[in-house]
Amino acid sequence: RYLDACAGRGALRVADVTRSAELFFAMLRGDLYMRRLLDITAAAKTGEVEDTVSRVVTAFMAAHVVSPIAD
Repeated sequence: RYLDACAGRGALRVADVTRSAELFFAMLRGDLYMRRLLDITAAAKTGEVEDTVSRVVTAFMAAHVVSPIAD
């Protein structure tokens, strides 16, 4: 619903809300998630989860930002 609302306001470029949401959650389930899921590594270090989430949000937003119209 959030992505749909943002797209409706023109705040984000989202062609398919469901696919964009799936992409976002897939990005969150990256290396850190898989290493913990498979018990390959110890618990995340301080700030590691926050850093991962920040990088995912930055990449996701960059892919969905509405480009300004060139004059």
